Amino acid sequence: MLAAGLPDWTGNRTGGAGWPAPGQTYVDPAGGVLVLVLTAPRWPGLLRCNGVALLTAHPLPCGYHARPRIQTTLRPGLRYREPASGLEVRCLRAGHGQLTYSGQLLLAA
Repeated sequence: MLAAGLPDWTGNRTGGAGWPAPGQTYVDPAGGVLVLVLTAPRWPGLLRCNGVALLTAHPLPCGYHARPRIQTTLRPGLRYREPASGLEVRCLRAGHGQLTYSGQLLLAA
C-alpha cells in the first residue's frame, strides 16, 4: 500500500517516481523541459529538474521540431546520464537547470 501523496512504481502521472522505462517521456511542469528515457536505471527513484519532480508526458507528435531557446543549459538532442544507476535520457525540449535522479546529477554524455 502506498502512503498518501507517494507515486507508484510505474511512474504514472504521479510525480515522476518509479522505474523509468525506455520510451517513456517526462516533462518538467515548471520549466517545460522534456526528456525521453533511453536506458532504464538499475533501481527506482525520482527524476527531477531543479528540484521539481518530472511528470510522465505524452509522446511528442511525429515531425516535432524543438525551437531553440536562448540561455538553455539542457539542450534538445543531448543525452544525459547518471553513471551509478545507468539511467540515460535524451533532451527533447530545451530548458534551464540540472537533471537529477535519486539526488544524483545527470551528466551530459
